[in-house]
Amino acid sequence: AAVAAALRGEGGNPVSAHEAAAALDVLEAARRSARDGVTVTL
Repeated sequence: AAVAAALRGEGGNPVSAHEAAAALDVLEAARRSARDGVTVTL
């Protein structure tokens, strides 16, 4: 709900830049793991 409100311009960003960067690290690790068939340590 908070993200939807932010996208509508009705609220602040519910996720900090640091949290967004951490989420991207996890997504990249998942992609690399799937591509290479290895465990990726974060």
